This record gives sequence, C-alpha cells and structure tokens, in this order.
Amino acid sequence: MNKLKWNLGQPKVVIMGNLAGGAFSMWKGLLKTGFRTHLMLSNAESGIAGLEAEGEEPPDKSLIWRCGGRPPSSGSLGARILSMLTNQFLLMLASFRLLRYDIIHSLAGALCQSPVWFFLFCILRLKPYLAFATGSDIREAPFQNGLRAWMARVYFRNAKKVLLLNIDMVAFYHKLGIKNASFFPFMIDTGKYSPAKVKKTIGTPDETLFFMPSHLDWGESDNKPDRTSTKGNDRFIRAFARCVKEGEKLKAAILYRGPDKALAKKLVESLGIADNVEFLPEMDKRSLISHFRMADVIVDQFDIGAYGTSMLEAMACGKPVLIFLAMDCARKSGIGEPPIACVSTEDEIYKAIKALLDPGHRNELGSASIEWIEKIHSIPVVAARLLEEYKAGRPS
Repeated sequence: MNKLKWNLGQPKVVIMGNLAGGAFSMWKGLLKTGFRTHLMLSNAESGIAGLEAEGEEPPDKSLIWRCGGRPPSSGSLGARILSMLTNQFLLMLASFRLLRYDIIHSLAGALCQSPVWFFLFCILRLKPYLAFATGSDIREAPFQNGLRAWMARVYFRNAKKVLLLNIDMVAFYHKLGIKNASFFPFMIDTGKYSPAKVKKTIGTPDETLFFMPSHLDWGESDNKPDRTSTKGNDRFIRAFARCVKEGEKLKAAILYRGPDKALAKKLVESLGIADNVEFLPEMDKRSLISHFRMADVIVDQFDIGAYGTSMLEAMACGKPVLIFLAMDCARKSGIGEPPIACVSTEDEIYKAIKALLDPGHRNELGSASIEWIEKIHSIPVVAARLLEEYKAGRPS
C-alpha cells in the first residue's frame, strides 16, 4: 500500500468489511467522485468476497491495503489453531495503521473480527467509526447468547453513527437501544449494472426465463429459532410448478447455493418440473450480470421484507424483480415504494408470475426500476451522502 496523499481538509478514511463486495463497491464509487480513501482487505475474515469475485480490475490497486492473514483453515485442529493465531497476530499489527485514520468505515461488524480492534475502537473508542449494518450482523448476532453477541451489541452502541443498509432494520436498532442511527442506501454502479442484450443460453426463445440468485433457504436445514434471514424461496418453486402444470412456457435458472439447496433439488423433482429448472453453480459478478440481462424476471426472497444488492443490481439492469418488501418501512426510510412485484405467499407469487408473462408489464416495471435506482442508489447520490457522514463523524 503506497502512502496516500490526502487532499487538504479531506477526512482520512479506511473502508473495511467486504461482505458481498459491499466495501469494494463503496470504495470504487467514492474514487469515481474524486474522493480517495483506502480499502482494507483481510483473508482472515470468512465469508468476505475477494476482488476476483467482482469480475473486474480495481481502479487503483495502490489504495488497497491487504493486512495479511490467510483464509480460515478447514484442516486438523492444530492447523485451525495455527491459522487463527497467525491471523489474529497480523490483525493486531494492523491496529497501528488503523490509528492513523480520522474515520473507520466498518461494514458487517468488521471491527469485531479482532479482539484488539474491538478493545481499541469499540471499548476505548480511540478512533470514531461508522457501523454499517448489512444483514444478520444486526438482525441476528446481537440477540444471541455468548461473547460474540455481546461484542455485536457494544459495536453498534458505541459507534459514532449506525447506518442501516436495509429498510427493515429500524426495529432491530430500537431493540438494541441505539440512538444515533438512520437508513443509508446501498451504492450501485449503474455503469456496470445496466441494460444490454445478451444471447439466451438457458431455455428456448419462447420460454419466459426466471433467474433466482438468492440462497436457497427456507429454514428447514438451518432451523435455529433465532433466525430472521430465511428466504422462503420454496414458495416460488411451488408457485412456478403450478404455472408449468397449467401449460405456461417457463424456465427457471437457480443458483445452487444455500442451506436448503439439496432440498430444492428434491422439491423440483417431486413436483415433476425438472425439465423446466436448471441449477447453476456459484458465479462471479461478470457472469451474474450476464444472467441478469439474459433473464426476463429476477426472483429474490419472500421472508425478510427487505432487499440486498441482488435486487438493486437486477433493477439497474432493467429487470422486474419478484420479492417481498415491507412497504411501510420503505416509505419511512424515505425511498418511496420501489417498483417491484411485491409478493410473499405462494398464491401471490403465482399471480405475479402470471402477470409477468406479459412483456409489456415486464418492460414497464423494468423502465421504472432504472429510474428509481438512479434516484436512490446511484453513485453520485450515495457518495454525496457518504461524504456528509464522514465530515459529521470526523473528530473536531
């Protein structure tokens, strides 16, 4: 990492916690507006997207700080302990660099991955940090038992400000007693995620193609009582099967991932629709964008009442999205009512599938989706808000 020459009056910021590419997207978006900051990546953090998954070259590698470490070992007990100790030692050394910044921009509870970081920044508060809540880090982790749950609660309560990246999170921050929190939109690169014609390689030209990239999870394989992040996508499979049996020309492309992926295959076979469903392996962003563009309809989740980047990326590509959103929360968050097919029950999904067989209806939703993304989630809009948060959080 080269020494960064900060602009006069510019807060010195480091962005960390690249869950699902969130940190990379914000960092890259800020660079496009002329705001230079560091992106910190650590192999020690499990479930964190590497830059290779983005399917593109970073715009300025000199601003990427790789603080060492290696992916958690899945080998013997001794190998796992050695991996953990090595990673924690390297993260401890990184503390000295973190102290040089004015603001730490932490996504997905990133500061909790090191006990030293947690003590320095969440307990002693040696540097202010913005805690960006991304999902289960605020929906589930703080309400469990044990040390990690306590750390999650302290992490959010002691942040300079908590930024909620989804519309349903208001209820959770109230339960935690967090006073300084507000909704903050995801940042979407509308140059990268945009409409384009691609060759259809799944299904036939006369079949309406539904693409479901969300994790297959309806709480059967992972049925812990405190879970709030299930997708309920078995209901889509059942509704889809009803339409197929009525003679509709349909094809579904489903990413084969998530705790209930094996059950999804069994469900498809038991419903007699195996010829109409194609399970696909995990894919990088470039392939994901290609499938967004290829599909007629994108299928997300039907339980949470909120959205992640998949919905937004699909909408930016001009595609209608089947998803359940808590519209009252959306209105309170200041984003209005997103132009999506808002459904939850199997019957609602069935009716929406029928309605979306009309190309005119799909085009109408797709055009409205692009306009909404530009207004709420585009880089210029979100970057301006982010810079205001940095300035407000900077020590006086």
